[in-house]
Amino acid sequence: MSALVAVASLLVYLHATRRSDQDSAREEAVALAEMRGELIAELRAALHMTRAAARDNLVALRSDLEQSPSDVDRALERIRRFLERDQPSPRAPTGSGPSAPARRSNSATIGSFRELRAFSPSRLPFTVRVKAMARISTKNQVTIPVAALEEAGLRAGDQVVVEALEEGELRIRRSEVSFERAFGALTGTYPRGYLEQLDREDAER
Repeated sequence: MSALVAVASLLVYLHATRRSDQDSAREEAVALAEMRGELIAELRAALHMTRAAARDNLVALRSDLEQSPSDVDRALERIRRFLERDQPSPRAPTGSGPSAPARRSNSATIGSFRELRAFSPSRLPFTVRVKAMARISTKNQVTIPVAALEEAGLRAGDQVVVEALEEGELRIRRSEVSFERAFGALTGTYPRGYLEQLDREDAER
């Protein structure tokens, strides 16, 4: 009899323990589901705010671009009008009459600019002036940027003359080489008195 009571007590205990475990597992699952729902709600709210901010920034940027075109766009439009205005007229048919004077080329008008290969949205080439900055060293030396040298047609080794103009302004130009200086610079090409000797030989013939 006592054995049956003990078995019955054990079964009751196991059933209670199993039920308690099921209740605990059910409560944990409910808590996890609630936490998952809160995280999803927070993520959706953050995503909505991010999309709204990006949309507002895009609208503001588009409005700024439409209301105030950039300097590059204005420059391209000015150059485009210039090129369209100075397009050469169609070639006239050949005949015995005098031909029309040639129209001035665009390259002559803007030939002093350094040409940079760039294209506008309509694929029109244009040129821009290259500006560069230099600094006077403590030894009164100036390194001229390569872009400025190319634009002026100068290169390393050229002899130049530096002239002071107005206050804060200098002009650098290529020096004019005389025949005497150029002849004297070619040492080893003609010995001294060689040309006079040729003149005497020509006179004796």
